[in-house]
Amino acid sequence: ESGSATESASTPVLYKVTDADGDVLWLFGSIHVGRESFYPLPDYVMDAFEGADSLAVEFNLVAFEQDMTAQIEAMTPLVYADGTTIEDHISAELYDSAKAVLTDLGVYSSMLDYYCPMIWSNTIQTTVYAQLGFDTTTGVDRYMIGLADEQGKEIVDIESAKMQYQMMANFSDGVHSMLLESSVKSMEDLGEVESSLTQMLEAWEKGDEEALTKLLNSETDSLTEEQKELYREYNQALITDRNQGMLEFATDALDSDKEVFVCVGAAHILGEGGLADLLAQLGYTVEQVA
Repeated sequence: ESGSATESASTPVLYKVTDADGDVLWLFGSIHVGRESFYPLPDYVMDAFEGADSLAVEFNLVAFEQDMTAQIEAMTPLVYADGTTIEDHISAELYDSAKAVLTDLGVYSSMLDYYCPMIWSNTIQTTVYAQLGFDTTTGVDRYMIGLADEQGKEIVDIESAKMQYQMMANFSDGVHSMLLESSVKSMEDLGEVESSLTQMLEAWEKGDEEALTKLLNSETDSLTEEQKELYREYNQALITDRNQGMLEFATDALDSDKEVFVCVGAAHILGEGGLADLLAQLGYTVEQVA
């Protein structure tokens, strides 16, 4: 009904996947930063979610944040335990500029020297997002986990925090350096950071799949050949390999007698090689809802 207080302004992309027996799986792409205007989610999303037996996420980050032991265990691979520090793994120039950025942001401590560059990069990113007013507490996955908790719905981890942190730890020093360099560089133009994040949030909210896919994949244009090679290594681990694990989860879920609502990063669902595409290639019926 138009004009009702609960009417949603957002129209995000939702896929319905059906197998030959009529079993259903839902695919809902998340972004980890949200905005208040995303919520409440539209009826077509809520109906699918409420009808599902369980919510499947990359991992339950709400539970993870309340579990100190799990956090320490997950972080361990990202701490240098071989007597080296970050200075042994990146150039002196990058170390100095990254340290200056973290110091300016008020988040540098000498403890960080024992953590690998990915942690530095993530720290810069989350601090900057917060300062620009982007809120990770309104991220879509977190919101869905909250809803599932409220409704007593089962929450299934497709991966685990430990697996994701281990993946980061396995990146070559070259990839770590490239990601940290890119975070440091982004500080030179916060307007650009703000505008691309805003575009991404708007594309998600409108359900503009083409724009969102483009924004999620647009980072390689200006790179050198060497950087492109590093980016391929990064992408292979971050997206391609993990999509295979998620695909296996999805086909198992369709074989089970449960209806599962999958909410993972949009980059894993949309576009060529995304879950919607991979499931369609396997012969499942994949349709975009609304």
